[in-house]
Amino acid sequence: MSGFNYMTYHTGNIPGGDGLNLFTTDMPIYNETSEAWNEACGILSDGSDELTPKGFVYTVIDIGNGIYVDFYNLHADAYGGAGSKAARTSQFKQLAEFIKARSAENDRPVIVTGDFNYHLHGREDNDSLYNILCEGCGLKDAWVEFHNDGEYFNMSEWYATGKSSWGNWDSVERFMYKSGGGVDLAVSDFRYVNVSDDSGKIISDHAAAECD
Repeated sequence: MSGFNYMTYHTGNIPGGDGLNLFTTDMPIYNETSEAWNEACGILSDGSDELTPKGFVYTVIDIGNGIYVDFYNLHADAYGGAGSKAARTSQFKQLAEFIKARSAENDRPVIVTGDFNYHLHGREDNDSLYNILCEGCGLKDAWVEFHNDGEYFNMSEWYATGKSSWGNWDSVERFMYKSGGGVDLAVSDFRYVNVSDDSGKIISDHAAAECD
């Protein structure tokens, strides 16, 4: 990755690295903190989540005009077995407690992004993401707010399209956010995009989430 003036520390390749990096061209990054999940599931099964130190990276980003944002990048446990569901719920709780602690110290807007390995429309893990991060932490989901009129439990119109949600609607790559410090955040656009290299090959198994 070149052409960026600010970036977080790269922790290395698998199995030592977490792959959680941030890059900006003109927004300084401060207070970088990496947190590994307390619970994970699967070494050679259930997504092999324990083969890399998944977790989240917390930073404070100066977006200009004297405004600072608490910014989080995460990678949650994959797969749908009982162990993975329990681990993912634990991870959302761990993240929520961290967000609450930081927000109590400094009231700032919050943005959380990354691979949540979670679909809201599936009512997964007893609605853990909604209960823990939306209700419990005050976060809104950018896709839901922009494309589903803020309705978190009725996505019938998207089922009706016949398209798989993967990379199309309510996919696992997400942006969540809340206002703070007198700054109101609102979503003006949200899209899923397959990113390709110079030869036209798609470079990820996930469509990227892009949010304005």
